[in-house]
Amino acid sequence: MHAPPKINELGKRQWRMEHDPTVDTIVRLAEDLGMSVTSSEAEDYAHLIETTLADYEVIREMSEPTVSPEDQRYVRSDSGHRPDEGEDPYNAWISRTKGVGADDGLFTDARVGLKDNIALAGVEMTCGSTLLEGYVPSVTATVVHRLLDEGATIVGKNNMDSFGFSSSGDLSDFGAVRNPADESYLAGGSSGGCAAALAADEIDIALGCDQGGSICVPAANCGVVGLRPTTGLVPYTGIFPVERTIDHVGPMAQCVADVAVTLEAIAGRDGLDSRQPTDLEPQPYTEALGQEISGKTVALLEEGFDHPESKAAATDAVESAVSQLADLGADVKRVSVPIHNRAPAVAWLIWGYGSLQVFKQAGQVPQHEGWYDTDFKRIFSKCRAAAGDTLSPMVKATLLAMEYLEQRHTALYGKAKNLSRLIIQRYDDVLAEADAIEVYNSRLFTGWANRKAERFATARGLPKTAGSDAHIGEMVGQAVTEVGTDDRSVEGVLDAVVEGKTSVVGSRTPWRISFRQFGGGIRRRVERAVSELL
Repeated sequence: MHAPPKINELGKRQWRMEHDPTVDTIVRLAEDLGMSVTSSEAEDYAHLIETTLADYEVIREMSEPTVSPEDQRYVRSDSGHRPDEGEDPYNAWISRTKGVGADDGLFTDARVGLKDNIALAGVEMTCGSTLLEGYVPSVTATVVHRLLDEGATIVGKNNMDSFGFSSSGDLSDFGAVRNPADESYLAGGSSGGCAAALAADEIDIALGCDQGGSICVPAANCGVVGLRPTTGLVPYTGIFPVERTIDHVGPMAQCVADVAVTLEAIAGRDGLDSRQPTDLEPQPYTEALGQEISGKTVALLEEGFDHPESKAAATDAVESAVSQLADLGADVKRVSVPIHNRAPAVAWLIWGYGSLQVFKQAGQVPQHEGWYDTDFKRIFSKCRAAAGDTLSPMVKATLLAMEYLEQRHTALYGKAKNLSRLIIQRYDDVLAEADAIEVYNSRLFTGWANRKAERFATARGLPKTAGSDAHIGEMVGQAVTEVGTDDRSVEGVLDAVVEGKTSVVGSRTPWRISFRQFGGGIRRRVERAVSELL
């Protein structure tokens, strides 16, 4: 980054006059901090504040160190483009590009997709939100460089739920991600685009991110393999965060072997992520492939199966898989961890509160020794101030709920973190006598998230199936019958619905918000529905 031009003493004084806070500003800032300051006191504080701002000027004039994930060593063929439905039948992509890595390596000719909160220099990164549409990072995430060094080809950025705020796969501002196995089902989220692209054989490897099932859920939904690595094993540098203590980036692929190879390539310290232990030593994970499991103990968690969200078919599939492990020599035993049933509430509070801090701090939460992406912080701050209203309703609802909790229940996050230590200890107690815990995933993530989504939809007057093709078709069908003959075109129907000219939307603002928030993906589905009706 180029240093700001030097300014003389007169210029410094002029800058301070233009930027020093006014008395009214100081009074308001004091109120925000829970202090009472009179106008007379504010004038006195203004002189003291000048000293602090003088120190700021020193920092402002200094050149920022050129410390970033890594130098850009590879050239892309283009800066990316939005794929059309023919190129992207499952809405798994936000942008397609081609970035070719080293001439030789573990991943020569391998097609790699990146969740769209992972930076690839020169290619747009949206985090699944129109708020960041048009933002192009100047750095590439460490994990991406490591794959490029091994010969991988980056073929695009995968669709994701807006800022990773869902595990369903239908809350991206660019439209829901459909499941290649059956398009009437969702791919899951928030790394849904990665899983769908893998299931459709559009890529060989993907990098997803996970704070609460965002790799595991879509991988399970789409029948591919995903791994959330141990905290700190893989550097998170150059990736949009949610909550530092639960942020993970991990490999997704069509088979276990490819996940193991990818983990070997991306694991290890990069010196820029302070969450990584100084004595971290990645293991040769591929050596575990094909090893005997005779003598290994698998703990079957009772609380993970017998609950309202249990699905008989899924339970049968899991128990069948566990039986196969037993046939291979594993010792299977049932265990109980009663606090498991309360773990989702604790996890979601930590995730939600962390998200609030990330938004308040423009994507760069302080008080850690890692690398700070100052360019992104500046851009995110401007986008948030100029277009905060474009955030999806689910993101807004979460942030508002967390802000309310922060103001009214200031110790709740700390209590949740303390409870999480207790929950972890209970799992560790099981793992002290077992090699793995087997649990039906729905209870902890999907089921709880579905209940949140259903309550959210009900509160907004929306059907619980909002976002599905069937629901879109129903909405459009009703709108087409109500608009005038001259308006019976894709644009005409869209305009009529968005502007509230049909009973589909009427005067209810939430409906209009919902319709807009489906983003680019809805347009393709509306076009299809309109063409079928007309």
